[in-house]
Amino acid sequence: MSADAVGQRITFGVQANVPLGELAAVARSAESIGVERLLVADHPGLMADPFVALATAASATERIQVGTYVLNTGVREPWEVAEAAVSLEALAPGRLVLGLGAGHTPSEWPLAGLEQPSPGGRVDRLEEFLDLLSQLLEGGAVSHRGEHFRCERAALDNPPPSVPILIGGNGRRVLTLAGRHAEVVSISGLWVTLADGHSHAVKWSEHDLADSIGLVAAAAQSAGTRPELEVLVQHLELCADREAAAAKALPADTVPGLDLETALNTPFLLFGTPEEIAGQLRRWRNDHGITRFVVRHSVLDQLPQVLSHLP
Repeated sequence: MSADAVGQRITFGVQANVPLGELAAVARSAESIGVERLLVADHPGLMADPFVALATAASATERIQVGTYVLNTGVREPWEVAEAAVSLEALAPGRLVLGLGAGHTPSEWPLAGLEQPSPGGRVDRLEEFLDLLSQLLEGGAVSHRGEHFRCERAALDNPPPSVPILIGGNGRRVLTLAGRHAEVVSISGLWVTLADGHSHAVKWSEHDLADSIGLVAAAAQSAGTRPELEVLVQHLELCADREAAAAKALPADTVPGLDLETALNTPFLLFGTPEEIAGQLRRWRNDHGITRFVVRHSVLDQLPQVLSHLP
C-alpha cells in the first residue's frame, strides 16, 4: 500500500469537539485554510448529537467534507444512521463521510439501556451494522434477520448516490473488517481502555503501526479494495526542540505503553518546526502509505504553517 501512496497528496481533517454554538466558526476557519474534512465525535450524553453538529457545519460552509469520527455502532441503529445520511447528503451533496466504530466508552451503553458487550461482541455488531447500513444506502427493499438487527422490506426514499464509509479502530478484527469494506481506514493506535472509560494505553511504535497496516493491506488485497490510510494525531506542536517539547508534553509514565523514543517516531504525535513536521508526514506517507491525518481543533491555528510546506 505504501508504494501506491508515494507522491499522493497529504490531506488533513480536523476533529472539532466544541460546543455547538462554536462549531460553525471552527468549520469556516478549517475550510478557509485548506482542511479537507470537518469531523465530530459521537459520545452520547457528553456532547451534541453528531448529526445535528454536522448539519450545522455543512450549513456554514461550501466545500469542506463533514463526517462522524466515529459513530458508536454499539448503541446506534443502522436505519437511523442511513436516514441521517440521506438528510445530510441532501443538505451537502457529496460532502458526507460516515465514520463507524465498535465503541469503547462504558457509560454509553447504560445511557441507551443496554449492557456493554465484550470486545468481540462489539465487533460482531459493527460487522452486522455495516452490512445492513450498506444495503439500506444502496437502495431498494431490505430484509434482514441477524443476531443484532432485524427488518422486513425496509427502504429509504431517495438514497444518496454514494457515501464513503470510514472505519476507525485498532483491534485486529476491526482493521481486517475495515480493509475489506471501508474507503478509509483510520488507525487509532489505542489499546486497552483505562478505568476512566476514555483514556487508553497505546500501541504507537512503528512496529505496531506496520503490523496494523499489514492487517489492512492483507484484507484489502483479498477483497480487491484500495482503502486510504488515516491516523488521528493526538498532539501536534510547533517547536524548535522536538525532544524537549515531547518530554514536556508527555511526562514519564503518563501514557501507558509510550516512551520518549516512540513519542518522537510515531505519526500519532508530531513535534518540530513546520518543515520538520512536513518531513515527518511525507515519511509516513512514503514508508507506510498514510496520506490522511486528523488533528484536534485546538491546533487549527498551527496547520497553515505545516500546510505551506506540503505540495
